[in-house]
Amino acid sequence: ASNTSYAFVFANSPPIAKINGPYYARVNESIEFNASLSYDIDGNIVNYTWDLDGNLYYGKIVKYEKSLCKAMLIVRDNYNATGIKDIVINNPPNKPVALYPQNGAENVSIDASLQIIANDADNETLDAYFYLNDKLIGIAKGKGTISMKCQNLSFSVSYCWYVVITDGKIAIQSEEWHFTTRGNSPPSPPVVSGVSYGYVGKKYFFSASSWDKDGDYLQIGWDWNGDGIVDEWSQNNEKVIHSWNKEGTYNIWVKACDEYGLESAWKVFVIRIDNRPPKIKIASIRNISGIVTIRGSAWDEDGDELQIEIKIDNGSWINIGGKNEWKYVFNSSLYENGKHIIYARAYDGKDYATDYVEINVYNNHKPIISILYPENGSVVKDIVTIRGSAWDEDGDELQIEIKIDNGSWINIGGKNEWKYVFNSSLYENGKHIIYARAYDGKDYATDYVEINVHNERNAFYLYFLLLLSIAFLLAIFLKHRKIILTGRD
Repeated sequence: ASNTSYAFVFANSPPIAKINGPYYARVNESIEFNASLSYDIDGNIVNYTWDLDGNLYYGKIVKYEKSLCKAMLIVRDNYNATGIKDIVINNPPNKPVALYPQNGAENVSIDASLQIIANDADNETLDAYFYLNDKLIGIAKGKGTISMKCQNLSFSVSYCWYVVITDGKIAIQSEEWHFTTRGNSPPSPPVVSGVSYGYVGKKYFFSASSWDKDGDYLQIGWDWNGDGIVDEWSQNNEKVIHSWNKEGTYNIWVKACDEYGLESAWKVFVIRIDNRPPKIKIASIRNISGIVTIRGSAWDEDGDELQIEIKIDNGSWINIGGKNEWKYVFNSSLYENGKHIIYARAYDGKDYATDYVEINVYNNHKPIISILYPENGSVVKDIVTIRGSAWDEDGDELQIEIKIDNGSWINIGGKNEWKYVFNSSLYENGKHIIYARAYDGKDYATDYVEINVHNERNAFYLYFLLLLSIAFLLAIFLKHRKIILTGRD
């Protein structure tokens, strides 16, 4: 037989430290810790030690009255083994407070922004769930003041709202708050500013002003053709432009609309649109003579075709066509010298436009001359004084000239009553023509008479003619002889 001995070694398992958590505590709130869930599988727990902010407390259940920062549980079994558990203390957020609208608020905008104040001791960012009439309308993140837009509410309706906030661990619901939205009043019918009389094709400015007691943003609707449909929208008091292409009386209908679609009654504004008269202009002219071309322009802002007419003084209107650039040939010599008025007018089928210029016609009048003596057909002899008269309607100084038959003109001065000594004996007997003319510096005037020269030829006169003939022949002979002797001419 052999002797055998056995040795048994006992291995102790440490106890398990457990807490009835999780634990929540706000600053300066007491907290009760409970370790009754701790256990030991092979023995008994004989000691419960709590390290709370460095202070030791003993017992399965401990109540701590101070602000808690750190906590730890230590359990010990009957074999002196220990188990340790760190305790996480959660600080829940504070209960939300309504910032806007306050509970029971009235006249709240239908596009209000709901606001709360929410804080957390750990300064964590919170999730805020906003509920309106028990319906979630949105989630916002933040801390301190947290907002949620709430648009398109109904007018004059009461609403209930509350908020649930959470730091990710603990959710806190606010109280329920109530508010009532404001009512909405229609804007006033607009007052229109603008001309009440105008012309076809011309652009005009209009503006309309409305007032809204709710202070809402307003727009103005313009119905230009009276069909009850807004043709154009503008801001309140903003200027708009419109024109009409036909004559007539027109109703401009306007109404105001607030930012929520509530409209005022229609307001009517009446405007009268007429044809715009044409315009005409005569080019500047002053002193004229002879034949001149009068020019001018005419136009019509409505684009109508024009008829152009012209008249002189109180004469009849003369149609000279319908072109915008017009002209008229004016013979001023048909009119007396002096002031005259030229009128021009344009007609567009509805209205006339007239312009005029005052002119000074200055056309030279030919002078007038008359031979008074001798009379036409007279018989003259010896020395005769030819007499006459001359005058100029324009008062110009005259130059008087005279000639016999085809002779040269002889200047005899510039007097209106003139005379000329005529030696008829220097001319053969028979018919001759005496011409007289007057010159005013621009034009000539001429008169003439036919006379019959009848001078008696006596012996002395015949003897004188014979001597004159012999002298003439002798001169020719001597000249011819000189050429023969000298060979020179």
